[in-house]
Amino acid sequence: MLLPVLLLPVLLVVPGLLAVLLLAVLLLTGLGLPVLLVVAGGLSAVLRVSLRLVLWLVLRLVGLAGRLAVRLVLWLVGIGWVLAVAHADEYMPPLRSTASPALGTTMDNLGRMSLPAGPFGRVLTAMVTPFTADGRLDLDGVARVATHLADHGNDGLVVSGTTGEAPTTSVAEDGEILRAVVSAVGDRCTVVAGIGTNHTEHSVELARQAQEAGADGALLVTPYYSKPSQAGLVAHFDAVAAASDLRIMVYDIPGRTGVSIEAETFARIAENEKIVAVKDAVGDLYRGVRIMQETGLSYYSGDDVLNLGWLTHGGAGVVSVVGHVAGEQYADMVARVDAGDLDGALKVYGELVPVVDAIMGRAPGVMTAKAAMQLLGVHDNRTVRLPLVEADDALVDVVRTALIEAGLLS
Repeated sequence: MLLPVLLLPVLLVVPGLLAVLLLAVLLLTGLGLPVLLVVAGGLSAVLRVSLRLVLWLVLRLVGLAGRLAVRLVLWLVGIGWVLAVAHADEYMPPLRSTASPALGTTMDNLGRMSLPAGPFGRVLTAMVTPFTADGRLDLDGVARVATHLADHGNDGLVVSGTTGEAPTTSVAEDGEILRAVVSAVGDRCTVVAGIGTNHTEHSVELARQAQEAGADGALLVTPYYSKPSQAGLVAHFDAVAAASDLRIMVYDIPGRTGVSIEAETFARIAENEKIVAVKDAVGDLYRGVRIMQETGLSYYSGDDVLNLGWLTHGGAGVVSVVGHVAGEQYADMVARVDAGDLDGALKVYGELVPVVDAIMGRAPGVMTAKAAMQLLGVHDNRTVRLPLVEADDALVDVVRTALIEAGLLS
């Protein structure tokens, strides 16, 4: 291989140099035209022979390069085959079964999923607060709704949140509601008290009352309307956390409060051992995953539309309004995600889409959830306090139709 490469420049250059040299000698010695023509003919013959040799060498080189390329490809293919055989489990996915994955089995493409720890349970409903027809607090109705939810898939309840119409209830009423729920289902459900306001001293008072009433935890929303700075949020959360021994779930819902908790702020408040979880209604899954990884806080979906999305992105559970009517279905969905049965979880989620739309997409969830409780016979009215007004007949029909289509109402 080396010899043809070395001969190629010699054959190309040497004849040309000889021709030039001889031509110069003839011109200088003056031998005449006949001799010049004879010499030129000889040089032409030499050049033709040289060009043929060059062509032959080029063809030899191309042939050798082609054979080397083929040998290299075959060698690489051989190495790949050896690696594939030796590491088949690493390089080749397992064969998929044609059978549908059942609850508790492992999905081929993901392996077994396992939800992170849920400090307040998996399926929590943000519970409505029943009133009498004239707007007074109905404690029997409170106990009845709490019992219904505990009997239908919920392992946690959030009381006196926005869905519980906390902006319209007094501190004393909040205490009565909480004690009624703890008495009715406190032995089988985690009871989380809503204590969020835009007045830190008011939230401190609610936190102390919640601990005395037997709550298991507290839901603390960012102060609304005031739009405090991030430093103000940290100071507010720390002050309320210091008021009791309760574990706290902070609630990030900028669409209603006007301020969001920034990632750096989450990192700061996560240093407080009492702040253990987040109820998210921001709707940014990527952002949430980053915060979970950086802080170790447990995440709960605070938007029924994203319940399945959060569960598949590291969420620990859901805080739902639709859970008033679909607690068992959500418990099933959570169990399927935990078992790796995402096909089954997606099926459950899809079946609830009309219900989510009817309860969360047409009016404030308080109004539609109370209409649903009336339709299911759990409570005898759908009264709300101003500035809300009760669902009209047309809205009730929308809820009724969705429940019937989903098989939740006969």
